Amino acid sequence: MNFKSLSLEELLTLNREICKEISLKRSAEAAVKVTTFSVGDKVHYKGSPKCAPFNATVTKVLRVNIDVITEQGRPWRIHASALSKI
Repeated sequence: MNFKSLSLEELLTLNREICKEISLKRSAEAAVKVTTFSVGDKVHYKGSPKCAPFNATVTKVLRVNIDVITEQGRPWRIHASALSKI
């Protein structure tokens, strides 16, 4: 596809459609991933630029997020895709 030939309005429409499709795929991925966790599971958070990695225990499973409590006793709500089982 030659993007240079598209008008500004066509590019904006294409951008909206791409963003919508990415969002749908991420939601579907998260829904599948969240089913792999159960209350009491030991998990590892791989970290982010603002937060160091840590281990935790699952306390609640939501639609796309998981509530955990760290080994230091701090509660967190984390997206399922950012967690892995230990």
